[in-house]
Amino acid sequence: MATDPIELIVNGKHHLVSSRSDTPLLEVLRSELGLLGAKHACGAEQCGACKVLVNDQDHPSCCQPVGEVTGCSIQTVEGLAEDGRLDPLQEAFIAETATQCGYCVPGFLMTAKGLLHRNPNPSEEEIREAINRNLCRCGIHNRVVRAIQRVAFGTEAEPIYRMVSPDDGLEPPSQEPGAPLPGSLAHHPNLDDWIRLRPDRGVDVYTGKVELGQGITTSLSQVVAEELDVDIARIHIHTADTETSLDEGSTAGSMSMEMSGGALRQAAAEFRYQLLAIAAEEFECRQEDLEVSNGMVQHPASGAGKDYWDLLPEGRLGMAATGVAVPKPPVAYSVVGQPVTRVDMESKVRGEPAFLQDMVLPDMLHARVVRGPVAQASLDRIDTAGLNLPDGVRLVRDGSFLAVMGEDEIEVLRIREQVAARCSWHTPDRLPDQQNLYQWMNAQASQDFLLRDGQPTSDPIPEPPKRDGVIHRTFHRPYQMHAAPGPSCAIAQLDEAGKLTVWSHSQGVFSLRAALAHVLDKPEEEIRVTHVPGPGCYGHNGADDVALDACLLALETPGRPVRVQWMREDEFVQEPLGTPMVVDIRATLNAEKRLDVWHQSSLGHTHSSRPRVAPPGETMLLAAWERAHPMGRPLPQPMMGRNVGLHRNAEPGYRIARPAIVKRFLAKSGLRTSSMRSLGALVNVWAIESMMDELAREAGVDPLEFRLQHLEDPRGRKVLEVLGEAMNWNASSREDAADGKGRGIGYGRYKGDKSLVAVGVDLAVDIASGAITLEEAHIVADTGQVINPDGLSAQLEGAFVQAASLTLLEEVKFTRPGVASTDWDTYPILRTVQVPAIHTHLIRRDGFPVLGAGEAAIGPVPAAIGNALARARGKHPNSLPLQPNA
Repeated sequence: MATDPIELIVNGKHHLVSSRSDTPLLEVLRSELGLLGAKHACGAEQCGACKVLVNDQDHPSCCQPVGEVTGCSIQTVEGLAEDGRLDPLQEAFIAETATQCGYCVPGFLMTAKGLLHRNPNPSEEEIREAINRNLCRCGIHNRVVRAIQRVAFGTEAEPIYRMVSPDDGLEPPSQEPGAPLPGSLAHHPNLDDWIRLRPDRGVDVYTGKVELGQGITTSLSQVVAEELDVDIARIHIHTADTETSLDEGSTAGSMSMEMSGGALRQAAAEFRYQLLAIAAEEFECRQEDLEVSNGMVQHPASGAGKDYWDLLPEGRLGMAATGVAVPKPPVAYSVVGQPVTRVDMESKVRGEPAFLQDMVLPDMLHARVVRGPVAQASLDRIDTAGLNLPDGVRLVRDGSFLAVMGEDEIEVLRIREQVAARCSWHTPDRLPDQQNLYQWMNAQASQDFLLRDGQPTSDPIPEPPKRDGVIHRTFHRPYQMHAAPGPSCAIAQLDEAGKLTVWSHSQGVFSLRAALAHVLDKPEEEIRVTHVPGPGCYGHNGADDVALDACLLALETPGRPVRVQWMREDEFVQEPLGTPMVVDIRATLNAEKRLDVWHQSSLGHTHSSRPRVAPPGETMLLAAWERAHPMGRPLPQPMMGRNVGLHRNAEPGYRIARPAIVKRFLAKSGLRTSSMRSLGALVNVWAIESMMDELAREAGVDPLEFRLQHLEDPRGRKVLEVLGEAMNWNASSREDAADGKGRGIGYGRYKGDKSLVAVGVDLAVDIASGAITLEEAHIVADTGQVINPDGLSAQLEGAFVQAASLTLLEEVKFTRPGVASTDWDTYPILRTVQVPAIHTHLIRRDGFPVLGAGEAAIGPVPAAIGNALARARGKHPNSLPLQPNA
């Protein structure tokens, strides 16, 4: 191979690079030129995250030999802006909020740029075809299309969302001085732990939650800016760090705005109250006679005025919250409720190093792990004969934990490929035959619990009904993946004092620290874990496991940071999966065609194997199971809280005369499982709502009307009524279609008492091939007080796309040796041409508690699609992914 310097022209500048000519262009851009906008993602030209322009044509860079583009004009996302001014495409992406986690955004931008070079006025169909090879797991596809149209035609489309003011007379709860402290503030009342004034006249805000792409850094900024009466540009959000933030648990369950947002709202109100008390004393006036604008406190009657920073030069109050302050009423809002631009948008469209995967530290080493075809595979042997390690590259082995580590990431990648080919693995014999998965699950001994108000109990379980008139249906979900757009990554560094610092995109830095301390036998105070954003995770993926990988290697090289980047195959094969489930429902109607008996069982494995302090000698972290002196893996235990895990949303929200809802927990699983977006709600809501359609048919009642007959919750009734109006739903909607077209609806209240979401879908089925086309979707959501309507709509749209993908396409393939779904071809997800028009309708509930929205739409989506499919084909499919001709 050529070793002479290669000349590249990148973003108009000439560079001489020393890489071999067969080195992928992506690696040269990132490792030699420090251009980090193009992303590591698939390594197989399957996802578009690494796209660049080569002579004005968009092209993947992950497999492109650098020697073939010498002399070509190469443009990366960093080269789009000119003289600091954003390119119109970048501006359009910001205007349309075409991002969530943002990992895919640079690739979409370069694909769009290439499209507009060759076709300045593309149709919507041409746009969708052009970006179809670019994958997005968060579901921003329609917003990307709108951004490209905005540039191509110079016009702004109608808003994706609309606000709906209900006329149901419901009033929000009132708050009086001295009320109990809300959310996390009740456990951490020290105001200085939440808010501090900065010397530069900004405001530091601390949260124990993390940014996963859901936009909470923007929403939390809005909440604090509103209550403090300061410009949002002054707010600096600091997310979870075990040394600087409070422990608010994992960022999961759609609870960030409820817990941290509620705490910060009250903390900011009290911070402002105390500052006004200082001003009132100094100005010799009453607090109510003061006015505040962007942190400037004025007493109009006397003309006196000072800003917050002069009133409190030390920046800290040194007191605890007491509930003395009452936050603003919604009528006074000027920031909350507005579609404020995301605070992280510009850095992502510029391709700046916004992700942990892009982080570079001085003297940093790079590493890749080598693992078998399934988690806990053991290394039988590695043939190192003839393996020549370049200078600065070393092989690290501890039992079955195997890694390649070195100075040069390009060399590490090359050697890792050679090492992987020389390994032989033994896989545990615990996998069933895939075609018999559900029979295998039903044959296992289960721990059974009768639910009462969402809580597992030891009460006797009634027998299922067996009389005439029983409608019996069983629903199945296979193993499914989080399928993060970028593989997991972590950096760890051991300093001279023996302190270990870990940079991670974990959802729970405090629980990760505790688990690392347990495995490494170190005191927790000798480990710091700080969150750095990564690609979207959608639950417990490989982020925690890769953190231990990095720690083990950092212990081998004291003083130097070690960056471990998983490969796409690592992410798909090693991550904990979404658990397979079997939901069995038997139901009857009474003489009045109302719900009578409803006997339901939800069978499945654990929905949580997150890292935590385990019994001595046991841990949830992968690498600890692989070492020469391995730790054990704890046997999963059933989650017994209200509406958690397997039994989340297992109880129908409808009026039923004789319900019996049973949780059936399986401790042992063929593949490792853990938390995936919405936990058991996806399957439980799908099954319940499918059954509601079946029973409506049996009763001869329209499906929408049948739900309203059995739903007492006025907020639930409202979202269904708004959905009916938006879809122009009528009695004919319940009739089977002879032309392969169908309409369906699904409804759920997340966790039984959180956000309320109704989804409607229009679809078409090709009778011959069985191909399903989603044509249009409506989402109606009541999430309480809306903080940022555009951000909320984006979350709901993304939830629809991801849930539709899980419904129609996704299934982990496995054989006895291990996981066979190792890339995007063997684990396909929904692409742009498959995404329908999506309309969101947001119920205005000013002053009501924030309920969270990230997971609430997940369950109603498969319900709506399944019910539409049943009308198109005349029968309900009962296994995900849905196959109309099955």
